[in-house]
Amino acid sequence: MRVPVKVRRIRGVCMLGLALLPHARIRGAVRGASLIQAQQQEVPPAQIDEKPLALSENSLPDAAVDLPYRVAVQASGGTNRLRLVFNGDLPPGLKIDSGTNTLVIGGVPTEEGTFSFDVRAIDIDGRAMSGTYSIHVQPRTRGGPVTIADPEIINVVDADDAFFPLAIDDLEAIHVSDSYDVFMPVVINDLETIHVTDAVSELKGVVIKDAETVHVSDTDVVTLQVGVTPATAPPGTYGTAYLVVFSPAGGSATLAVSGTLPTGMFWTTQSGNFRLQGTPTQIGTFPFTITATNKVTAAVVTVQYSLVINPATLNVTANSFTRAFDQPNPALTYAVTGFVNGDASSVVSGSPILTTTATPISPVDSSPFSISIAQGTLTATNYIFDLIPGTLTVTPAPQYITFYAIPALASNSVPFPLTARASSGLAVTYSVSGPATITNSMLSVSGTGLVTVTATQPGNANFDAATAVVRSFTPQ
Repeated sequence: MRVPVKVRRIRGVCMLGLALLPHARIRGAVRGASLIQAQQQEVPPAQIDEKPLALSENSLPDAAVDLPYRVAVQASGGTNRLRLVFNGDLPPGLKIDSGTNTLVIGGVPTEEGTFSFDVRAIDIDGRAMSGTYSIHVQPRTRGGPVTIADPEIINVVDADDAFFPLAIDDLEAIHVSDSYDVFMPVVINDLETIHVTDAVSELKGVVIKDAETVHVSDTDVVTLQVGVTPATAPPGTYGTAYLVVFSPAGGSATLAVSGTLPTGMFWTTQSGNFRLQGTPTQIGTFPFTITATNKVTAAVVTVQYSLVINPATLNVTANSFTRAFDQPNPALTYAVTGFVNGDASSVVSGSPILTTTATPISPVDSSPFSISIAQGTLTATNYIFDLIPGTLTVTPAPQYITFYAIPALASNSVPFPLTARASSGLAVTYSVSGPATITNSMLSVSGTGLVTVTATQPGNANFDAATAVVRSFTPQ
């Protein structure tokens, strides 16, 4: 037989002047606490007027590790606003937040032990009063069991009771039935029923799993909220694999989806999440909704989405060419790449416009020349175009020398004109060996023996050097 767990209020604890958070009412923890009474010391009689200085509270309540705590020490009397000065040690995790005539201590303690300090109140005329205080921080388990396994029912039925388990497993029922009760498990697993039936009760399970029924009967009850993440659907691309996972946000919830998806895409579920995936074969905008239902509060949140599937991109590239100087431009052509989803070039119609500023006599040193590309009449279903220009590179042209044979001239004959020419039109130069000389392309023979004449053309930026041509003869 399982015994219901019940937390009872401990009576007789003075709480005047405290500004405790609701979930810090740890009445069961006060029993047996060791508190150091504040020793209030009045200023000399000469400084006392009709409004003597006073500090509220002679003792402070116990705290517990990892549980919220908040208390205020207030000063009264004196002249005008009072200044409160703190001196001493606070439990780690607590801090001071001062207000008018008030010193507030709050936070979540992280270390057990007893921590003492002084508070001194000073008015504008310099009159002062001080008090000594202590906060005793109890171990975490003082506020409730760390884990409750397989309870059938838990009742928290008395005002100001507090129940702080870290985890509750396989619970069949929880009843929180009196005002100001606080119930703060961190995790509740496999819960069948929760009843929160009185105003300003709080049920703040950080994680509540597999809850079947939740009763929340007052508008002031604080419970988990719900949402969906991500808040927007990232865009997809025709013919490209797509995956996005939608999950509950803000609490334990179930998801439901509705709407029309593009062809090629579908929903799958995994661990309570919805996966939108596939390879879209249709472009456009496709609206759908995801509804999240909170397992604890039954609250419903519906998120509207628009899934945009963009066209894929085809690369249309102008082909690059190389030609020699003083030659006509080749026919300009292009190539199309980037087809997806099994598509072929048959989905493309029309043609781009290709142009270049290069002419047959465009100089080599201005090369390469751009081949521009415009869309022209190109169209393709489910695609857009990325137009990529090409280049035309001009290289130096070859050249050759025409140099006819020289007749066998007689010694001391009339100078003979040399008529070699280059196909480029560039000037030809000559050199000679043997009993002869050349002046201004005129050959003069001065004796007997073999005469050899060589014609050359070294080329320039637009032409390569020509092959030298040699002509020889023996004077008569």
